[in-house]
Amino acid sequence: MKALKLTGALCAAGLGIAMFASAASAQKSVATPGNYWDVQEIMIEPGHTEQYLDFVKKQVMSDCDWYTAKGYELGCKIIMNVNKRRHEPDLIIIRMFKDMPSVAEMQRRQDEYNAAHKTDDHAMDADQATRTPIRKLGDNSLWQEMNFSK
Repeated sequence: MKALKLTGALCAAGLGIAMFASAASAQKSVATPGNYWDVQEIMIEPGHTEQYLDFVKKQVMSDCDWYTAKGYELGCKIIMNVNKRRHEPDLIIIRMFKDMPSVAEMQRRQDEYNAAHKTDDHAMDADQATRTPIRKLGDNSLWQEMNFSK
């Protein structure tokens, strides 16, 4: 009988929490979604830091400038891990943008980039493979800024 009373009390408490949660969820949030941040972790192989930084300056920042000038991105940040612990990335590349493009728009932008840079997907894939000895890609995550009302 005690188990039945306890079960009934838990059900009543759960129902009360559910009613409160649905009433609370009807209220407007204090935060609204903002810009996206695409975050790529990079682990640089020992002895290749300056070589990889040369690549970042020449290619990554050049691409960032191109995408920003086109209005596709808001900018990029390159962040170095100064006090690195085991299994953490050496470098993080952050690309910021306002909206998620559709699949068709992403393909259009890629075609535009390829034409402007006189390249193609196969050449870019082969070029990426040349960086394998100097770095390893870590996790890639997508973040979104939260803007809070005053």
